[in-house]
Amino acid sequence: MKMKKIVFYFSIFAAIALNSCNKENESDILPPDAPSILTGDYEIIANGNWEAEDQVYVWHGGSKGFVDDGKFTLSDPSTSTFKGTLAESLVSGTEYNWYVVSPSAEGSPASCTIPVSEKSQYGKIKAIAGENAPSVNMLSLVAFAKVNIKNTTNRAIIFNSASLSCGNPIFGKMCVDFTDEKVKYIDCPAASQSVLISETESRLPAGETMTFTIAVKPFTANEEVLKLELDNFELTNALNEISFEAGKTVDVNYEINAPDVPEIEEGTVLAASGTASPVADDLIQDWMAFQLTTGVYEYVYRGWLNQGTFFCFGKNNESIKYVFSATDNGAEFGEQGGESAMTITEELSEPSTYNKWTVTKEGYYEIVLDCYTSKLKATYLCDAASVFSKIEVEKLYLNVKYNDQEQFGIRADQMIEMEKTGNGVFKAKVSVPEDKISGQFRCQMDLGGHSLPVILPSDSDKSVAECDGGLAKTPFVLTMNGTTNFWLHTDTPGHSYVITVDLKQGLIWANCDQPSIEASDILLSGPAIGYDWGNFAHMKKTDNQFVFEFEVEISGKDEMFTIHLDGEQRSLIPFSGGNEVLSLGENKFKYRDAAADCGWFVPNIPAGKYKLTVNLQDYTLTVTKVN
Repeated sequence: MKMKKIVFYFSIFAAIALNSCNKENESDILPPDAPSILTGDYEIIANGNWEAEDQVYVWHGGSKGFVDDGKFTLSDPSTSTFKGTLAESLVSGTEYNWYVVSPSAEGSPASCTIPVSEKSQYGKIKAIAGENAPSVNMLSLVAFAKVNIKNTTNRAIIFNSASLSCGNPIFGKMCVDFTDEKVKYIDCPAASQSVLISETESRLPAGETMTFTIAVKPFTANEEVLKLELDNFELTNALNEISFEAGKTVDVNYEINAPDVPEIEEGTVLAASGTASPVADDLIQDWMAFQLTTGVYEYVYRGWLNQGTFFCFGKNNESIKYVFSATDNGAEFGEQGGESAMTITEELSEPSTYNKWTVTKEGYYEIVLDCYTSKLKATYLCDAASVFSKIEVEKLYLNVKYNDQEQFGIRADQMIEMEKTGNGVFKAKVSVPEDKISGQFRCQMDLGGHSLPVILPSDSDKSVAECDGGLAKTPFVLTMNGTTNFWLHTDTPGHSYVITVDLKQGLIWANCDQPSIEASDILLSGPAIGYDWGNFAHMKKTDNQFVFEFEVEISGKDEMFTIHLDGEQRSLIPFSGGNEVLSLGENKFKYRDAAADCGWFVPNIPAGKYKLTVNLQDYTLTVTKVN
C-alpha cells in the first residue's frame, strides 16, 4: 500500500512498520459460501473522551486478512459510539478481531501511518461475534511532556513563537506495531523539533509560570537535552533516566533568567551617538533611530554605520531617560556580525563616560538591542555599492529646502514621499509655492529603518534650473552621511516639476510639469535656415497637434534663426533666455509671450539638409540629419 504523508498539529506523526499479516488470531479465514449477516452501516464503541465530529479509523480481521473499514465518525458522545460503513460483510457466528485508531490512519494494524496528537490512541478487541457490536477501550499511543516556563526576571516577557527540540527524534514519525499483546514501537525517520506557538503573541508576567503540554514519542531520556526557544531566549533542560511512558505526563521545567533592567516607558524612542553614527555626534539628532518591534521588547536599527564607536540613548518627551551601552567597553563587531552584552541604566552622566561598541567595518547593518536578554546583536548586510542590488528600497523621499529655510528636513515626515512606479523607479511632483523663488533638493531613502541614506549629485551645482526646463538624466552618488551637495532649482513661482529617480540605473532627472503650448502655426525665420529676416517658413503640424516638423537647409555658418507662434508676438526662445548654439539632437526651449529677441546660431552643425521637430508638450527642439 502506498503511504501518504499526513500533516497534523505539532507536526507529530506515528507510523507502523510493514509486517506480515499471518499472526496467530489476527484474522479469521472464512469459507467463501458462508452466509453474510450484515453489510453497510455499522456502529462500534470506542470508550474515551470525545468531541463532536471526532473520528476513528477501523480495521477488522476478514476473509483475506485485515479489512480496511476506513473512518468512523462520532454519532453519540454520551456512549462513545461511532458510525461508519463496513468494507466487507460480516458472518453470523464468526468471531472477528477489531482494531481502532484515533484520529485517523492508513494501512493495517501491522502497517499503517497514524498522525499523533493528544488524542492519538489505539484500541483492540478479539474474538467478537459478527452479530455483536465491538466495544473497545482506547489507550494512549503517546507520552506527554508538560513544559513549565517560569519568568524569574523583573519584567513581563512577551513572545510570538515557541518551539521545543531534542537531539533524540521524539516529535516526528513514530512507528508502532500493535498487533501483539503489547504495543511495540519501531524505529523510523522522525523530526526533532515541535512548534508550540507560532505568530501568536503571548505574555508571561514577572514571577509567573506558563505551561504547555505536548505529545511526544515514548522514550527514556539518557542525557537528552530538551531545548526551548522563545523568540529571544534559548533555554535548556538536561534529562537523565527519565521515562516518558505512553499515557503518562512528565514535567519539564525551565526558568527565564536575565539581568534586571529598567522598565522602559511606552513611547520611548532610541537613537545612537558616536563616530559610527551616520550623522553628527549630537544627542538631539535621531537619524540613526531604533524602532520598537511590535509585540517584542527589542529595538531594531537597519541602516548605515561608519567605522567608529557608538552608544545608544532613550528619549521620552524629548528628554533623555535611559542609556544603552556596551557592558564591556570597546566590544567589537564587523563584517561577520556579532553579539555582546548590553547594560541599560537610568543614571545619566557625561557621554564620554559611557562604554561604547566598536564598529570595525563601515557598511549597512541590522542592529538589534534586545532588552529581554540585555544583548546587542549585529548583522552585516552589505557595503554602499551593493545597497540597490541586495536591499529592496520600499520608500524614497524628496527633501526640499527653499532659500528662506535654514536646513533640510531631518525626519521622513518633513519630506515628500515619492511614488514607486516600477522596479526601483520613484517619482514626485513638486509645486513651487507662490512666495518661493529658488532652493535646493536631494533624495533620501528608507531601507526599513530610520536611517535615511542620501542621493546626491557628484557636483554640488547640478541644477533643475527653471520650471520650463529640467534636468537631463544624470548619474548620482549615494552617501550615508549628510553632506552639503544638493541639486539647485530656480523655478517660476506657482509652477511644478516632476523628479524621477531610477535606483537600478543610478540616474536622476527632472521634467517640467507645465501646460502644453497651444499654437496653430509655427514660423521660422533667419539666414541660418535660408530665410531673410521678415520672411517665414511655416512648419507642418503632425498627427500630434503639439508636434510640428519642417525640413530646412542649415548654412553651418555663424548665423541665427528664430521661432515664432501664430505671428510674431509669441515665440520660443533658447532655454538660457539668450542666444544659444544649436546642437544635433534635443535642445530645450522656453515659451515667451512676446516677440523673439534671441535665437539659435548654427556654426557647429555641418551645412546640409535637416529636419527640425518642435514639441510643444516637452518643450524640445530636435535636429535630425536628413539622408
